[in-house]
Amino acid sequence: MEEDRKESTTDKSPEEHKEHMHEHQGHHEHHEEKESSDTLKFAIIGALFIILIVQMVMVSQLKGMIAEKKAAADAAAKPAILTLMTIADSQCTSCTSLDPVISDLKKKNVKVENEKSVEFSSQGGKDLITQYGIQNVPSVIVTGEIDKVSVDGFKKNADALVYSQEKPPYRNVVSDQIDGLVTVTQLVDKTCTNCTDFTSTIQSLKKVGVGVTSDDVVDISSTQGKNLMQKYKIERVPTIIMSNGIKFYPQIVQSWPEIGSVESDGNYIMRSINPPYKNLSTGKIDGLVTLTYLVDSKCTSCYDVKRHKQILQDRYHVFLKEEKTVDVSSKEGAALVDKYKIKSAPTILISKEIADYPNLGTVWQQVGSVESDGTYVFRDVSVMNGDYRNLETNEIVKPAPVPQPASA
Repeated sequence: MEEDRKESTTDKSPEEHKEHMHEHQGHHEHHEEKESSDTLKFAIIGALFIILIVQMVMVSQLKGMIAEKKAAADAAAKPAILTLMTIADSQCTSCTSLDPVISDLKKKNVKVENEKSVEFSSQGGKDLITQYGIQNVPSVIVTGEIDKVSVDGFKKNADALVYSQEKPPYRNVVSDQIDGLVTVTQLVDKTCTNCTDFTSTIQSLKKVGVGVTSDDVVDISSTQGKNLMQKYKIERVPTIIMSNGIKFYPQIVQSWPEIGSVESDGNYIMRSINPPYKNLSTGKIDGLVTLTYLVDSKCTSCYDVKRHKQILQDRYHVFLKEEKTVDVSSKEGAALVDKYKIKSAPTILISKEIADYPNLGTVWQQVGSVESDGTYVFRDVSVMNGDYRNLETNEIVKPAPVPQPASA
């Protein structure tokens, strides 16, 4: 048999042998291709498996982060559990109340489980004052979940949020005095019915929170009034004298140098007074002004000269004792035009008492003149944006039209 196989092999022609070799080589290459394809498939499957595992890990971590954030959000959404302790001063009926402060706190996302009040003079109050270094009462001490709440005016102090009253009046526990209590005295001349009345000014002080405990009116003819005039060298009345408790109000202290003086006893004296007032050195009432309207009755389109009155009263608080209307065509009007060399009408003339209103002086330099007899003459009538007559040419002058903004 072996001889037959050998014979069969040797009997093959070269072409048959070559074909057999090609056939064998083809089977070998096909086997290698199959193995390579299988390897690639396993590699892809392995990579996908790794990606899947990574994604599962990332999803798990993301779920954990979301859960943590949700837990934190849920915790934040829950109201802060707090305890409130108020240190009160029942004897100080004028002290600024902390009710608005406490009300604002309770409007936050909080739950006040316990609220108590203790008198500052009690042992419990003294202990809290010492523990938290409190200087003014009334005060509020908040404990509990204080990290979950933020309220204006409260300062963190150890385990608490502390609000100590800083708006007077309050009790200073160091000096045991009530700071910010103010007595106000109006020094007046009751015979001056046109003089400035400070009643509304005092009411304004009360409205802004000044602790006015008394408001007295003293006439300069009384013994007390004479003593006050002499002690503080008062030159004008009416005026206001305020006790040194006003020093605890910074907004007033800062502006006071422009208003008055601070005396050696700490009292505040108003020196800058808007007219009318009585000048004690002359005995006269300063600031009673006469306003003369110089008009042109023939100019029906001329601007309303009474607009000047509104400006003088509203902006400069000028007190008009008398108002007169004079036509340029009258004898008196012609005399005024000639005396003051007036070139335009309508216009106004103000009596020399207007000098008692210093705020008007700077503006007047731009629009008018001050004559040798003290009369103020309004000259730049063009600023009134209305028709007027040029008395030199007898023509009606119309103001230039105001440019209108271009339409889109």
